[in-house]
Amino acid sequence: MNILATLPLMISSLCLAIGMFSLWIYLRRINEKEKLFFALCCFTLALYSFFCAGLYNSTSLKEGMVWQRLQFASMAIMIIFLTRFTHYFTRSGSKRAVDMFTWISLVFFMGSVLVHGDLTLSAERPAIKHISLGRFFSVTYHEAEPGIIYLGQLVLTLAAYIWVIRLILRAHFLKTAKMRIVVGAFILLFISLLNDIFVSAGAYPFLYTVEYMCMAIVISMAFVLINDFIDIQYKLENLNETLEHKVESKTEELRTAMETLGMVNDELVASNRELEEAHRSASKNMSMAANVQKRLYGRELPRLDDWEIAYYFKPAADISGDLYDIYTEGGRLGGIALFDVSGHGISAGLFTMLARSILFRNYRMHKKSGPAAVMEAVNRELIEEMSDLDYYLSGLFLMFDGSRVRYANAAHIDALLKKGDGSKCGPLLPEGADFKGCLLGLRHISEPFGAYEFTAEKGDVIVLFTDGLNESANREKERYGMNRAIETLRGCQTEDPESIIRCLLEGLNLFTGDAKLADDLTIIVAKKK
Repeated sequence: MNILATLPLMISSLCLAIGMFSLWIYLRRINEKEKLFFALCCFTLALYSFFCAGLYNSTSLKEGMVWQRLQFASMAIMIIFLTRFTHYFTRSGSKRAVDMFTWISLVFFMGSVLVHGDLTLSAERPAIKHISLGRFFSVTYHEAEPGIIYLGQLVLTLAAYIWVIRLILRAHFLKTAKMRIVVGAFILLFISLLNDIFVSAGAYPFLYTVEYMCMAIVISMAFVLINDFIDIQYKLENLNETLEHKVESKTEELRTAMETLGMVNDELVASNRELEEAHRSASKNMSMAANVQKRLYGRELPRLDDWEIAYYFKPAADISGDLYDIYTEGGRLGGIALFDVSGHGISAGLFTMLARSILFRNYRMHKKSGPAAVMEAVNRELIEEMSDLDYYLSGLFLMFDGSRVRYANAAHIDALLKKGDGSKCGPLLPEGADFKGCLLGLRHISEPFGAYEFTAEKGDVIVLFTDGLNESANREKERYGMNRAIETLRGCQTEDPESIIRCLLEGLNLFTGDAKLADDLTIIVAKKK
């Protein structure tokens, strides 16, 4: 066993001891919840470090995947305790945000425990890393490449840590010497977290460092909490001092405060610079989260025997609330999903990743029953598992069997159909047909979905898009609208899906000019061969 495999065990023991001490302090002062959640963070980190030691000492991919899965499971629980500890310690932060991190982390924890295969870890996708930093510092990570669930968990971890740093930087006691130690420790952990994400993604070969840098957080926070405890004891010992001495002490403090009054303006300027730097750092981290999402969606489409497919995906900001998926089976098109999540930002982006996984799973389970059954199953699961997150979906689901097309709509913009013989160019549903269902994920609004079925002929083109197309406006606040979209599609002098997308975008850009997109924009074009 080399030193890199031994250190996590030493760290685990130290974290366990500090956690027990912090729990003892909490039991003495039960109203200070930050001490309880700090103790729980220490216990979870002790488990994580123990699992790291198991991974470093594993001798096969199968054995390493067991420890790797345990690492992800403990990391999900760590997010719950870390966000709650920071919330109570800084006396700031939205309770709703804390609960959101808790529920999403529990979803990832359950995924880590219950889901196996390509969505988490698969022996068919090994990512074994041999790292050597000298004769005494070498290790082999017998790992598998993380699946979409674990990639989503890494994004959640990054988002939670950004939220934690934001609260720490905004804490009113930031200027004290002991808090500077804490801030420095959090910065070190942030750097190590970025390193581990890049190493896990295979960006470059290096050691995993989170378990070592976490010790900086544990030791610095233990120092702060113990120092607070000592301060309390010291104050209790001085309660018998005379009133005169206390008055003199307060008078001295007031004199000192008056002397430092002239320095307040300089400190405010320095604080403003620190906030600007924090904003730049948060923007950089947002960009990293967006890159993770683009990696999930930016895959190359396979060539199909029965349909030609092309797509366009552009977020209005860094993180998109649109999600799409194209399902193929044996060189043939099986289904297309296009959905729009309410809200924006990192949390909405995380929700799209969870919803995409739910859609795929229910498609596989209910594809024989048709898109209406898939919609109803997805709706039930969203209501049961994630209705507390206050997000909901609108969207389209199409299932293909050669020329046979089945279509379901969940309160979304209707798809467009352009017949190859030129006989029609307009909404896919016939005039007067009512097949639209309700939004997905709303607990008090749930009703059966209908499905429209038709036969596609050679040359027929189906166009799906989100409201970033029809709701975009020009400088005069006039919206592009469905009618302009249909007229642009009718005027496209091409049948190639890629060219049709370019034609639609040219029409939109000609109308809006230099105005920004109103919302995320996704366009999918399918042409029957």
